[in-house]
Amino acid sequence: MTQALNQAYQLTWLTAEDLRQAGSILFQCYRDDPLFMALFDAKHPDYEKRLRSSIRDELQHLWQGQHRLLGCFEGSSLLGLACLVSEPQGTHKLWSWRLSMLLTAGLGTTQQWLTLEKRLVDEIGLARFDWLAFVAVSPAYRQQGLGQMLIEGASKAARQAGQGCLALLLSRPQEGGFFLNQGFVPQSPLTLGELEVALWRKDL
Repeated sequence: MTQALNQAYQLTWLTAEDLRQAGSILFQCYRDDPLFMALFDAKHPDYEKRLRSSIRDELQHLWQGQHRLLGCFEGSSLLGLACLVSEPQGTHKLWSWRLSMLLTAGLGTTQQWLTLEKRLVDEIGLARFDWLAFVAVSPAYRQQGLGQMLIEGASKAARQAGQGCLALLLSRPQEGGFFLNQGFVPQSPLTLGELEVALWRKDL
């Protein structure tokens, strides 16, 4: 997939060489996300280190699992990305992922992540759908239409793959308006301890 937003920006699939830039953008965008702050315990002195490592490991897992990682570029610089997880595994997550997560974040975080993903799968109730595990735009490039470009590209890719819908988890309510404008509809919320996480879906 290659799509031009204008002469400066281009939408295309990530390569292995792009994963480092992708990890940096995701860390910037998710370090204050309530879901990740709860999962990785924001009060822990090594919170940022654990989050960085987990994001890096998750990107490697997605890449090795041949999930689709979509990026928005200006030249060789990655400005934003969307990670499409085909058929989320819930509690059937690979042991290689489990071991990596255990070593990085501990047993409690690993179990909570698996449980949350299983609830997502159960709630969507479709045999084929894509989960937008991450959607992020570098802070310096926001308000320029890149988020919309990524969502439109992800929707097109999921539709072409025969997926029934796009799903995402949202723990920052202030972002709901953006996704509503992109065709997503809120579903029954999921809970993680005392945190309520909104589940949104976009039928394709």
